[in-house]
Amino acid sequence: VHVIPNEGLKREAHEAKVFEALALIEKQTGELRWIVLAGYMRLLSEKFVKRFWDPTLGASRIVNIHPSLLPAFPGVDSYERALKAKVRRTGCTVHLVGLGVDSGPILNQATLEILSNDTVDSLKARGLKLEHKLFSETLEDLFTQGAREKVYRFERAVIDNAYDAKAHRVKEFGEIRALSSELYWVQTSQE
Repeated sequence: VHVIPNEGLKREAHEAKVFEALALIEKQTGELRWIVLAGYMRLLSEKFVKRFWDPTLGASRIVNIHPSLLPAFPGVDSYERALKAKVRRTGCTVHLVGLGVDSGPILNQATLEILSNDTVDSLKARGLKLEHKLFSETLEDLFTQGAREKVYRFERAVIDNAYDAKAHRVKEFGEIRALSSELYWVQTSQE
C-alpha cells in the first residue's frame, strides 16, 4: 500500500509522486490495468490521463464516480447545484475519465429523487449511499466483463431504457489496494 498525501501539493508535484508509486507497482506486478478514483477532488492533467489512455475505449483506464447524472452538473458542488436548479432528480455516474472535466464514456448511472424537504446535507448523505452501491456494482462488472462491453451495454440500455445493474453482478472482481486516501490502483487477472 502506497499512501501519497496530496494536501499542500500542486498538481504537478502530486502527480509526480503518483507516477512514481504507479511505476513501482507496475514493476512489482508486471501490469497496471485500472486506476479507480473515489473522492479524488483534483483535476488530473492531460499528461496523467494520456498515460493511461486506451484508444479502443476512447478514454483512459481511469474510473471515476461523480455525484450527478452526467452530463448534468459536472465539476464541484453538484448536489447543491441540482437543488438550486430545482430539478426533480439527480444521481450519480460512474465513468471512464476523458480529457475534459467529468467527461468520458459513462459506465453506469443511478437516479436519486430530490425530496421537497431535502437540504444539501440530506441530499449528499442519501447520494453517498447510492454512490457506494453503484460504484461497487459497476466495478464488479467492469473488472469481469471489460470496459468496451460495459460501455456498449450501458449505451444500448439507455437506448432501450432497460438497464438493470444487478443483472450482471458477480462475486469476485480482483484486488483493490489503496494508493492514497483517494486514489486506488487495481490489479485484476480478468479483463
